[in-house]
Amino acid sequence: MVGSRADGFFPDDVRMTIQEAAKAAGFHLYRPHHPLAGDSTIRAVFVSHRGRKARVGIDYESGVEATLEIAPGPLAEDPGTFFRNTSTSPYLIGVRPTVVSLLGVPAMVKECDENAPASVALVLGGVYAVVFSS
Repeated sequence: MVGSRADGFFPDDVRMTIQEAAKAAGFHLYRPHHPLAGDSTIRAVFVSHRGRKARVGIDYESGVEATLEIAPGPLAEDPGTFFRNTSTSPYLIGVRPTVVSLLGVPAMVKECDENAPASVALVLGGVYAVVFSS
């Protein structure tokens, strides 16, 4: 069994069901539909409210994890440019992410390395979603 997020994702989060999280977040919870990460394999869901902004963390039995929140300013305005600028930043350590089109929108994909897990980040309907391996 892959390690779980028993203590949550964020410092002030609260564990709840996916249905409770959908109501508490105030935005659509985009989720994978895959045998490794689907609603039937959710192990835990956590919601944090920083000020007025909600963040949601979903832990799947396979070790896949997802975080969702309303995309902030520059990311919401132009995700493609934001991801391209991020992927070429001189401050990045390890494997550089690539920017691809996924579901018709720009996405930043990063392979795993010694510094971070593999991840895919994208903005759907104003929601910044990151899916990664633990």
